[in-house]
Amino acid sequence: MPSDHTIFAGVELSSGRKPVIFAALDTDLNVLPLANWGIAEALSCLKEYGNIWLCINLHSLQHEQELYTEFKKGISQAGFKSRSKKGDSKQWLETNAQDCFHALIGQNPLPRRTLEGRLQRSAILY
Repeated sequence: MPSDHTIFAGVELSSGRKPVIFAALDTDLNVLPLANWGIAEALSCLKEYGNIWLCINLHSLQHEQELYTEFKKGISQAGFKSRSKKGDSKQWLETNAQDCFHALIGQNPLPRRTLEGRLQRSAILY
């Protein structure tokens, strides 16, 4: 749901029919509806936001790299600028969630697909 306020959003690229997983927080830190989109649908929806900071989670898998390249080209055409160019209303940056968790706990986190790994990440974020 577009807004005049700054939206903080995250995108995870994966394989499948709708490879873009979108999650966002508004300025009051309320979670906006989670969505799975195709790339064209994601770009169309992202264009509707006036002020948005978009974080793209990077993967090392080749298939996700191809999706990332296509998605990055699309967001550039949609008016998004790199976070390094401060002052723009539509900014993006790239990160790796695994590296962030590693930095927060000072060691490799437990495997993300296990119950223990999910609980560990939940505890870190809490």
